[in-house]
Amino acid sequence: MKASAFIRLVLPLIAVSFLSCGGGGGGGGGPDPVGFKVKNVQPLHGATDVNQYQSPTVTFTQSLNVSTVIGAFGLYDSSGPIEGTIIVVDSAEKTIRFDPTEKLDLARTYTIWLDASIENRDGKELGESQQFSFTTDEDPSDKKIEAGDFKRTWTDLTVGRSQHTATLLDNGSVLLAGGYRNSTQTTPTAELYDPEEFSFAPSTHQLSNARARHTATLLLDGRVLIAGGVGTGSVGSLETCEIYDPIADSFSTTGALLQKRSLHTAERLPDGRVVVFGGEYRNDADEFVLVDLAEIFDPVTGRWSQIPDLMVRGRSAHTSTVLDSGKILLVGGGLDQAAELFDPSNLTFTRTSGNTMSWRWSHTAVLLENGLVLICGGGSARGEFYLPDSDSFAHVSNGLAFDRYFHTASVMPNGGFLFLGGTFFGDQTIFLSSMDRFSFSQSPTGSFFHVVYALAEPRTNHTATVLQDGSILIAGGMNVDPLEPEMKTALLFRQDD
Repeated sequence: MKASAFIRLVLPLIAVSFLSCGGGGGGGGGPDPVGFKVKNVQPLHGATDVNQYQSPTVTFTQSLNVSTVIGAFGLYDSSGPIEGTIIVVDSAEKTIRFDPTEKLDLARTYTIWLDASIENRDGKELGESQQFSFTTDEDPSDKKIEAGDFKRTWTDLTVGRSQHTATLLDNGSVLLAGGYRNSTQTTPTAELYDPEEFSFAPSTHQLSNARARHTATLLLDGRVLIAGGVGTGSVGSLETCEIYDPIADSFSTTGALLQKRSLHTAERLPDGRVVVFGGEYRNDADEFVLVDLAEIFDPVTGRWSQIPDLMVRGRSAHTSTVLDSGKILLVGGGLDQAAELFDPSNLTFTRTSGNTMSWRWSHTAVLLENGLVLICGGGSARGEFYLPDSDSFAHVSNGLAFDRYFHTASVMPNGGFLFLGGTFFGDQTIFLSSMDRFSFSQSPTGSFFHVVYALAEPRTNHTATVLQDGSILIAGGMNVDPLEPEMKTALLFRQDD
């Protein structure tokens, strides 16, 4: 990493904003009898084999006057200061973290620097400058992500599309179906990605209905159930459903939903049936209604039936995640922070004992190897875990570089998850080209996020599909210019061993 500007403060975009920077009494109601000094540093002074994605953390014995930290806390290597962002970690304002803009170089010694001018809330200075050094690993477990890992497919999509679905079929190809062809018009087209030829070809048949914001679920027999969504123009949310047969490369209508819906989720149960949760539609008064009714599809009969037990909350643009227990966790998309569990064994919904740490919508949720669920974006950049054992939620130590909406989360072949693109809603709406990786790496908390790379062009409302060989197909997305057709380009992320 090259040395550059000392620090970069981007307060609206960091995971945890600075809290109160004013004076007042010392932390915890009075001065600490041991005095104002450094209590703990991570990595420890003299540590070796430190992960490249380390974010150095310093904890003091007393609460800080945070304004005195700016310009007085940083990270250096032999060539000078490292660019990054300072974050206050805790509500007591005793712990600060330095997040490097890029991951650290291998086999290099870095120094955490603290200036003597740092003050506590009572105005007492640290008194003397302090330095703590550590050395990064020579052989990291996390492979560096570079521009060369993203290759354009040999052909573009046959149709530009966003808010479509991409389904990995049993034969290894990917079915892309529907979506918006521009900001208002949906498309009935479908196409197939051939992983052997790195190319797309149109399906021989189109969908029965043009649709976007629908779901596509792979059935046990290899067919794909496509349900709901929004139609073209003023059609609104749909109740129509259809099934794609990969052998015939054709679509056929099947039983309609009992409740029209879009921005819902769908999960296949172990017995082969499919449950759809939530969604939204416009009523006769042209108002959006959040759906609290779940339905179950039987692929043998081709019919839907209502689940008698209503959801705890109506919700749309939420997430549903199948837990190791078989229960399904529903998060976000409602009017509050309530989450719920669906039990397929008795078709009931129960509210989780704890609420989510943040309100979320159009976020992502992924199941980790340890059984926890990682939830991020869509209302807060900071990540959080769902802990099944305690039926509660807890913050991750940090979060995404941006509060991403409409991004994708994909498991990576070498471990961890890749969070790519999306939309940032700030003073201006920005389509993002950056990406974050969540790693199970060395850190004070055992796992954390870090920025890994930025694409040449931004992507949002795209799809990211993990192929059978572990590579990730990134396809389509919304065009920055709403008057132009959606993106036709596709990328293949592949890291050679």
